[in-house]
Amino acid sequence: EILKKAIVIHNAVDVERMRFDEQKRNAIREKYGWTDKYVIGNVGRLHFQKNQSFAIEVFRQYHKKNPDAILILVGQGEDEQMLKEKIEKCGLSSAVFFAGLQSDIQAWLSAFDLFLFPSKFEGLGIAALEAEANGLPTIASKSVIPGEVKINDNFIFFDLEAGAEAWSSQIEKMRVFGRADYLEVKDRFVKNGYDIVAENDKLERLLLG
Repeated sequence: EILKKAIVIHNAVDVERMRFDEQKRNAIREKYGWTDKYVIGNVGRLHFQKNQSFAIEVFRQYHKKNPDAILILVGQGEDEQMLKEKIEKCGLSSAVFFAGLQSDIQAWLSAFDLFLFPSKFEGLGIAALEAEANGLPTIASKSVIPGEVKINDNFIFFDLEAGAEAWSSQIEKMRVFGRADYLEVKDRFVKNGYDIVAENDKLERLLLG
C-alpha cells in the first residue's frame, strides 16, 4: 500500500545551465587551437571507477585512423600520474589534454564533439546526463550506467567487454551524429523526470499540498 503512494523525485540536472553554448565552444576551441579538431571528452574524477585508462585505449585506436582527433579529460584524481605515463608510452602526449578541475562544465561540454563515458560502475551517471543536456553524442558502458539515463537518440550503450577497438569503431560510426536540438532535449528531460526545474516544481506542489 505504501508503495502505491510513493512518488519518485529523480536526481535531476539543470538542463538550461548545461545547454549547448556556441560562444563558449568557440572560445575554448580557439584558445587551445582546436577549431579543426574532432574533440572527444570525458568528465569525472581520474579514478579506476571512471575508467579513463580504457578511454585512452579507445582513443589510441581511434587516433590511428583519425589524426585530427583529440581527447580531453576534465577532472582530477589519484590516477592522474598513471594516466599521464600511459599517454606518454602510447605516444599520445600531443593529442590528450588534461583540463584539471573546471567550474564551467557547460563550456567544456559545448567544446566537445562526443562524450566518452566508459565507467566500470556508476550510481546514476550524472556526468552522462549533463552531456545529454548539452545535446552531445554519447557512448556509455552498457549494463553499468542505468538504462533510464538514455534520453536522447544520439546516446549509445556499448559493452566494455567488446574491447577498445570495437569502441573505436562505434565512435567512427557516431561521428556523423549531430548534437540533439535543445528544445527537444529539454522536452525529453522533462518527460523523463530528469529536468531539475520540473522536478522542483513537482516537489513544491507535493510539499505545499
